[in-house]
Amino acid sequence: MIQEEPNLKIGKCKPELDELYRVKEKLHTLYRSRGFLRAYQSYRKIITSLESSSVPKLKTLLKTLKKWRDEILNYFTLRVTNGVTEAINGNAKALQRRARGYRQFKNYRLGFFTGEGVRQSVK
Repeated sequence: MIQEEPNLKIGKCKPELDELYRVKEKLHTLYRSRGFLRAYQSYRKIITSLESSSVPKLKTLLKTLKKWRDEILNYFTLRVTNGVTEAINGNAKALQRRARGYRQFKNYRLGFFTGEGVRQSVK
């Protein structure tokens, strides 16, 4: 809920923005949840509120959250993400953009493993 601060009276003027803010706060609450059961309850509250929304972007968010339901809730079992994999993949793509001239895969691979692509993901 929007707190009554002198500079934050947006909800009264822009109801759509107020709704977006409320959903953002619910998502924040979801990812702060401890345990699968609490996360599931928070997820259900978000879905319920989005189903009654008339904001087109929130309808898109609803479809996305429903599509990725299992993946989102699995995070709360072990709290493991694929962030490391994404970082390595990003570094490999950056090396590929910089390399442009590698004609053989072994040279690309060598550049990656000698630190060109691994340097930042190892930290």
